[in-house]
Amino acid sequence: MFEFESLVPPELVILLSLELKLEALEPSELELELFTPAELD
Repeated sequence: MFEFESLVPPELVILLSLELKLEALEPSELELELFTPAELD
């Protein structure tokens, strides 16, 4: 687990954990909005 954490910025870990919490509360559409790259728009 230490290797993974050392490669991933703390900010990303926080964002992912928040997204998982939101996923339990909000529709899956929110997840699509958060993780759809702007380049595809």
